[in-house]
Amino acid sequence: MPAFFELIRLVVSLLCIAVALLPYVLSSYALYRMGRACGIAKPQKAFVPVLNVYQLGQIADAHRARNERKKPLYAQLLLWLQISLLSLGVLLFLVMLFLSTAVLFSALLDPVQDAVAVPTPIEAEILTVLLSAVIAAFAVCFCIALYKVFRLYDNTNAVIYLVLSVLLPISTPVILIWLSRKQPTFTDGPIASDYTL
Repeated sequence: MPAFFELIRLVVSLLCIAVALLPYVLSSYALYRMGRACGIAKPQKAFVPVLNVYQLGQIADAHRARNERKKPLYAQLLLWLQISLLSLGVLLFLVMLFLSTAVLFSALLDPVQDAVAVPTPIEAEILTVLLSAVIAAFAVCFCIALYKVFRLYDNTNAVIYLVLSVLLPISTPVILIWLSRKQPTFTDGPIASDYTL
């Protein structure tokens, strides 16, 4: 009987992992198809966790360069914001880990002392504010890039897609898959002078 419960737990765990990975795989596949349709070099980078946001930025840059005749902006910006986000998150984690171990060791060394609240060091507070600012900047840039991609594939419903993506984030992979079945619409005209795919 215990083997039966272990089997059920294994099946439920695998289902949970599959449900958690499904939005990532769907959005990666959609970005791959969109990148290929836009002529972006190495569209398979859409399946790499950090580079998929870079690919989204490249597709938005294709819209910016071809339809708005402006310099590319989003791919590099999103990549650096995401790297900053990851770096600050790891740094904050390490600072908080150091702080918590220091509190634990001080309590172990002096068990008689009453438990008092240890003030948070100013470094942790500064890192938290910086991390919050980078999260906000990344979210804004991501939404703008997503809007540009939506406009590239369906100009009339781009705002609706963006509102759906913000209010119901699970809808974003479905919208991207739906749009990846279409061809991007580029206006006639020259590409911005320093734009390379």
